[in-house]
Amino acid sequence: MKNLIAAAMLLLLLQIGLSLFFHIGRKGVETGAPDSLFLDFAPDAVHSIKITDGEGKNVLLVKEKETWIVPAHFSAPVDANKVEALLDNLAGMKQGLVVATSVEAAKRFKVDSESFENHVLLRRAEQTLADFYVGTSPAFRQVYARRAESKAIITIPLPGFELESGVDKWLDTSLAMQKDDDLVGLIFDTFTLKKEADGWQLEGRKDDEQINRQEVDALVTRARGLVVQDVLDPAAVSGLFTGQPLLHFTAVRKDKKLVEYLFAQGQGDFSVLKLSDRDLYLKVQTLPVEALRKVTREKLLEPAQSEEPSVE
Repeated sequence: MKNLIAAAMLLLLLQIGLSLFFHIGRKGVETGAPDSLFLDFAPDAVHSIKITDGEGKNVLLVKEKETWIVPAHFSAPVDANKVEALLDNLAGMKQGLVVATSVEAAKRFKVDSESFENHVLLRRAEQTLADFYVGTSPAFRQVYARRAESKAIITIPLPGFELESGVDKWLDTSLAMQKDDDLVGLIFDTFTLKKEADGWQLEGRKDDEQINRQEVDALVTRARGLVVQDVLDPAAVSGLFTGQPLLHFTAVRKDKKLVEYLFAQGQGDFSVLKLSDRDLYLKVQTLPVEALRKVTREKLLEPAQSEEPSVE
């Protein structure tokens, strides 16, 4: 009899234990423990990022070989550092406490599939690596979030500006820039500058001509530091280059590569730049282009010193 009672008690305890195990297991899967990773993916595995905002505007970033581009925007190159920073941040992000799990709460916190601040989809080919919604912000550098496969609404430390849906926020603005160490020459229509051991020199300078260091440095800085604002539609701007260019110069690199810069006036307060090493038409500010156009050989030299008349 005692053996029967002991066996019954053991069976009851086993049933209670299994019930608690499965209940806690389901709850853990649904809510997630605080301070655990919000997402489970390797940054290097991501080949596409799609970010959609609450108004339906979206941007799709795609990795081709080792370069991130926006295929729908003339294959504009993306700032790889910004993409890598976002992926590293998401991959290492810890989640906060669960604040709610109801459908009503998802709509209230704007993490519902039809009402959200941002929807983020990370993929590798056809495989979804992460799919989540970002909602309103309860505090500084905190947002409500929900994974697509879960009802749990949690907080994560993700500033909203990291999930921009505009192409211009991801564009590589350094497309026209030349690194200072790589640039060794600048060839303009009426003069040529060459980098020597003692600094930039004007080719063909006479012994009595002195370099105006301030003007030369300003020219080099503008020429190698042009900031790209956007990538333009070739069909709309390629015809601007049929005549005489607005400005033309060639950058000479340390690796002997020559990069030709051709400029045209855009239909607005901007200039259009075509580089010889890229099949892109780039939008740049007019101000630095106009400053480069005004540079002459004479401006790069110190004013000639007039001789004082001798006193008898």
